[in-house]
Amino acid sequence: MYDHYRQLNLLEEDFTEPILHNRKYDKKLMNFGNHENYPRNPLGHVEYTQRNLLPPIDGIPDTSRTRNLASIVAVSDKFIDLVLEKAHSLSSWDICILTDQPERFSGFFYVEKYEKAVFSLGDKITFSLRMSMKFKSGVTQIDADEIENLKQDFIEDKHIYENFKCMGKSIICDNMLDRLLGRCLYPHIEILNLDSDERMYVIDEKVYYMPYTEKLPDIIYHNELIKPGVDHSSIWAGGRRQIMGEGEGASLAISLFRAGVKVDLYEVSPFIGGDSCHYMDWD
Repeated sequence: MYDHYRQLNLLEEDFTEPILHNRKYDKKLMNFGNHENYPRNPLGHVEYTQRNLLPPIDGIPDTSRTRNLASIVAVSDKFIDLVLEKAHSLSSWDICILTDQPERFSGFFYVEKYEKAVFSLGDKITFSLRMSMKFKSGVTQIDADEIENLKQDFIEDKHIYENFKCMGKSIICDNMLDRLLGRCLYPHIEILNLDSDERMYVIDEKVYYMPYTEKLPDIIYHNELIKPGVDHSSIWAGGRRQIMGEGEGASLAISLFRAGVKVDLYEVSPFIGGDSCHYMDWD
């Protein structure tokens, strides 16, 4: 009946191509009616019941660091080849790599093995947050397939900002909440108890800057609580990219909001041909 899509099994040498699931069932899965039928937090507007196991940090950056810190995820041959071909443009940066084939990344600043059988986009977010904590430094997350699109000025600039920086934001609208992803996110949005004039948004996460702050353990905590729902929605309803964890920009935005981190747009787009950063329309 329901034909799930499959992703690459990272534990096998003979990788298979993804198979898209049968999307004719999507409407049935995503037709939830009005928002009053969405799952509610059974405890009301209170904190989550599981405590944060991460110890607090002082949020004081390591001032001895003189180079920009980047986090890049390179999982599967396609993205590994991209990074190895293009990373020379970031030779003045310290690059942290998360990959299923660490033996291919000799000479990089930090390399960590990706141990899971199926890749989730949410792990890209978590990795960047952990690298900021590990090296006590602000970190710039860069998608592997966007390295070649970075402006030279962006590469040469020193990236130290007080607030989170991203390329774009879009308001979470009713259209998005009517999807399975929206159903999984709604309890986390509701718990924010937003004022009537406040709106939750999605972050464009292709390139972003995460400052080193004492709020990092809280951001990671909230993101890990939201991530399973995003993974679930991407498996059952799918998305434009057909990758587990699609919707990671929404979970990151909610996590930052809950931790009290201000989100700014880059003054100028990091990408070649881009002039300004923007608020995006959600299609």
